[in-house]
Amino acid sequence: MAKEVSFSNSMNDGYFEEVKMSEDLYALHPQVFHNERDDDAKIALCDPFGVIYVEGEEKPRYYMRHALIDMYRFGGVIELGDGPFDIQKSGDCDEFFQSGQISDTFCKREDEQGEDYVYGFGTEEPYSKFRFYKDHAVFEEGKDILKINAKYISDPIVDHQCAFGNLPEMFFPSVFEGTYRGKKICGMGHFAMNYQLSHQRESILSSLGYISLTVMGIREDGRYELAFIAMDQTGTAGAYYKLEGEPLISSSSVSMEADWYRLPYVDDGTCVFKDAIFRFAGKEIHFEGKWGTKGVRPEPRIEKHGQSQILGTWYEGSTPYKHKLSMTFSENMEAYDYKLEKMGFDVKDVK
Repeated sequence: MAKEVSFSNSMNDGYFEEVKMSEDLYALHPQVFHNERDDDAKIALCDPFGVIYVEGEEKPRYYMRHALIDMYRFGGVIELGDGPFDIQKSGDCDEFFQSGQISDTFCKREDEQGEDYVYGFGTEEPYSKFRFYKDHAVFEEGKDILKINAKYISDPIVDHQCAFGNLPEMFFPSVFEGTYRGKKICGMGHFAMNYQLSHQRESILSSLGYISLTVMGIREDGRYELAFIAMDQTGTAGAYYKLEGEPLISSSSVSMEADWYRLPYVDDGTCVFKDAIFRFAGKEIHFEGKWGTKGVRPEPRIEKHGQSQILGTWYEGSTPYKHKLSMTFSENMEAYDYKLEKMGFDVKDVK
């Protein structure tokens, strides 16, 4: 039986909250962070991500665009591995703007009519366009590569430094519709924004050691449900769960029951969990890992030591059920065997 390890937020008294949508949430310095705790934090990262189901394909693909407000870092659509410990089979990344300055930086747009407000950023070559509205967002990569209409399905969820130390966040949960290389797609994901504290001098991209899981789903009765869990090795932990029509449930104490496995294609002790149960505030999130990947590239990012990623299926509670549509993504950093064993987990080799 897998060991259960508990985490609690000993770094600060951070918390999650739902907030009503307003234009101010797209501001460089949103009022929701205008307080002593959050230090009038400013937007630093703008990250659309999620899974897409391509017409005619059973397995989902992972989409990610990682961007500073004035620079792209990477992006692409990843064909996941066939098993939980496998590398990605391919990555549609070469025609995406992989790294460089954004010519049209994040700001309010005045060029679109019929909307209450519009914000966004993009580039002319290679072409990309990201627009954020009151109730949805549009992600475009290339003239004919990828177009996603992301409809917001809940109020935005604000993280007041609960999940990661010195890193306020904001999540816009969404369902996806659109096209990918001429084929219809559907999916789920987030537009996530990370913020840098005004007094913070080091980059928020500095190395962090964490375990994280993002899940979303549409139940058979049509209600959406969301969960996010993160445990930072520096001493923070946070999780939330939201079922449509019910209040947000969150906690700064989380336990994880799982075995970890050394990735078979690296020799640095990097590990990933396959199946796991996360418990917090009376909730149980069951995750079953099915498809592996490592980095948003056509080939695994071997040189990113300590990083592991896995996607799969999930449910909440003690009775398994399936979703009509779902999304999962787990990323772990500094996930080395000796560090995980020190936390209290068992680490095994893949047989």
